Amino acid sequence: MNNGQKIAVIIIAIVIISGVFYYQFGISKSPYEKPISVNGTPPGNSTSSNHNNTINKSDNNNTSKNSSITVIGNAQQKYNYAPLRYGAIGPDLWNLVSANGNTTMKYIGGKLYTNSSFSDVKSNVDTILGYPEVAYGYNLEDQMFGDQQNTNLIFPVKFSTFERLNFTSTANFSFEKLYPSNIPIDFSYDLWLEQNPSSGNMPTSQDLEVMIWMYYQDNQPIGQQVGSFHMNAFFNGNAINATWEIWYGKANAWPTVSFILEDPAVSLNSNISLNISKFIMEGGIISGENVSNHTLMGIEMGNEFGNENLSTNISEWVLSYYSFDVEGFRINII
Repeated sequence: MNNGQKIAVIIIAIVIISGVFYYQFGISKSPYEKPISVNGTPPGNSTSSNHNNTINKSDNNNTSKNSSITVIGNAQQKYNYAPLRYGAIGPDLWNLVSANGNTTMKYIGGKLYTNSSFSDVKSNVDTILGYPEVAYGYNLEDQMFGDQQNTNLIFPVKFSTFERLNFTSTANFSFEKLYPSNIPIDFSYDLWLEQNPSSGNMPTSQDLEVMIWMYYQDNQPIGQQVGSFHMNAFFNGNAINATWEIWYGKANAWPTVSFILEDPAVSLNSNISLNISKFIMEGGIISGENVSNHTLMGIEMGNEFGNENLSTNISEWVLSYYSFDVEGFRINII
């Protein structure tokens, strides 16, 4: 064997040994080639389509606790909304005509901080000024909140389908400042059920609004009290057969049924878990509407506040946790 042949053999041997080493130890040719996780998605890159494949059935991909989102609303910009991972936050200052001040909503550190501070207020009608909210799904005019929904809970949905779900909504809220002390407020869910949703069109007399007030002061629902309602719920971790006042009335074309927490007593700092389907079904009975044939547009939760008769209106609150549990799967909103 001459020298050239020897060199060729050595080169071939080096190539073979290198290939075996690469195969055995997984040396990558490119820093962009990532190993594939068990559910088929590269680590650190998830999409909504595979949330229901997580082992613990919990959506850990809600808006990052390291992210910061700020929304500011005023009399000129009443409907500034910013998307969360799922749903959106926005001031919804629907009744404000003019005022000094603004509503600032800031999501930071995994919590939502909301401050509404107004003076020299003029409103359309003599009632609350607005409803800064966290909203998921679609609004009363069939328009989507935010950019996406979790695949385990898609709105709009027929209520006959929704009521069969094992569903619980949990919120942990606290009021930090209220001024003056008699400022009218509530902290509530606002739910819309419509027979024929149509984009850009308001609800009609055949539709239904259901509100659930978890806290309130110096504020009164639409209409008058027509009864009471009992339902098991969790308050600060304790299961309680709670009592709610039922109010019914019409301030617009559609009827509104409101459930106002009576017992246990309302608290400025609360963690409350509810099955909202039970309230909707009772609301249908009170209003005479067959809500099984209606469409539930989404789930809105927020703080009605203020009145133009006050020289100053300040409502400051924190939402430190908000989630939906649907069929054993948790969707984290805040």
